[in-house]
Amino acid sequence: MTPQIMGRYISAWSELGLIEARDLGDVYYKTTDKGLDLLHTYHKLKWLLWGQTFDFMLVGLLGRLKIDRKEQEKFTGYIS
Repeated sequence: MTPQIMGRYISAWSELGLIEARDLGDVYYKTTDKGLDLLHTYHKLKWLLWGQTFDFMLVGLLGRLKIDRKEQEKFTGYIS
């Protein structure tokens, strides 16, 4: 994929709220919860519609990432 095409995808994904960009000297992209939900749904539909191998490991990992983010948010605070 060329950088120009990738740039268009990144812009669209960002506008749709599927990824977020952080500038820490270099630009880093992170999948949002909405983006993880989309990937999870996509792989379920792919399996249902086309009968391709259902990737239990990937779907499990996507679910675990969402759970980990929610747990991390609980403990993100300042101790004074």
